[in-house]
Amino acid sequence: MLDCPIKEDLEKTTEVGGEFSKRMKEIRDELAICDKCPELKTCPARKDFDVMVSDIIKQLNEEWGL
Repeated sequence: MLDCPIKEDLEKTTEVGGEFSKRMKEIRDELAICDKCPELKTCPARKDFDVMVSDIIKQLNEEWGL
């Protein structure tokens, strides 16, 4: 594995993935604020975020055959 041509990319991706996961957990906790907001159903920021997350999950599932 010492001469693996993709080892560095795998390590970088794992690091970035860990940061992404940490940030998503923080955002999940922050979204509790939205649940109390009277504008939740019409909030473009929340709607855009939800669509983006759904699209990312869908894309990963399709590309990786999950």
